[in-house]
Amino acid sequence: MPKSTASSNDALNANLRAVDPAWRANVSRWVALYTITPGVGGSANTNEATDASYARVLVTAATGFTAASGGSSSNVAAITFPEYTTATESITFCGIVTTASGAGTIIYFGALTTPRSLSPGITPNFAIGALVATEA
Repeated sequence: MPKSTASSNDALNANLRAVDPAWRANVSRWVALYTITPGVGGSANTNEATDASYARVLVTAATGFTAASGGSSSNVAAITFPEYTTATESITFCGIVTTASGAGTIIYFGALTTPRSLSPGITPNFAIGALVATEA
């Protein structure tokens, strides 16, 4: 999963200048769904899903992902979104973001291996280990 420009800048500042981004101390991360790429210049709500029941899913930073190994980390529990109630849309990207709603920072985002067509009655989810963030 690539990082947004903001997240890349935050990583460089943290790694090279010992300056932590303001969001790093927050113990929560959220997983978001996107109809098309939010892009490296996008914020957490750029091209985000629009269903009336849609909400980002909370993942606790310290326990929600595996310890990094081989340059990657994945979710340790299933990530389940609310059941769709009104919209029919194709979800093609997901992201790990810094806020529960609104224009937060996208830490990582990436294309789904297979786009998912969602409509009322469908509950989007990621199985354990299905959401993998990598560093090159």
